[in-house]
Amino acid sequence: MLTISKIKHHYLLLFVLLISSVNILNAQGVFTSKATANWSTGTTTAFNLTSGSDADGIPDADDDVIIASGHTITVNGAYTCKTLVINAASATTGVTIGANSLNVGAGAGAVTINAPVAAFTAQISLSTGSLTCGNITIGGGAASYIGQITMSGAATVTCT
Repeated sequence: MLTISKIKHHYLLLFVLLISSVNILNAQGVFTSKATANWSTGTTTAFNLTSGSDADGIPDADDDVIIASGHTITVNGAYTCKTLVINAASATTGVTIGANSLNVGAGAGAVTINAPVAAFTAQISLSTGSLTCGNITIGGGAASYIGQITMSGAATVTCT
């Protein structure tokens, strides 16, 4: 027999499960590259989830992405992230978009290319693809410490 107490208990349990599922669906993660790989391989090959949580293991619109020194991540489709930081401390590092697209922060997110600390290059490369973001910051350094965006073909970079 159901009592008022049992009904309240069931509603409380349902409420807790609902709140938990909303938190999981709205989870934000920080992804840091762990190898040179394709974006689509997510935490399988390309990234470590260094904080937060993420349902599918692939950076998306609510996730921050950090490309660690020595890694090149290839954007092999239409992808999004909240922010993008490229660090080339001790080796050439970057993101290759090619003919694909990367949308950072729904067109309002920050892209930061930190200046290398030695004679290396930190870069974003596009051929016929597109990069959309809010702003781009490229750190300066000595003449051989290069931060850059390279474009060929009909590539587009849009900062809103």
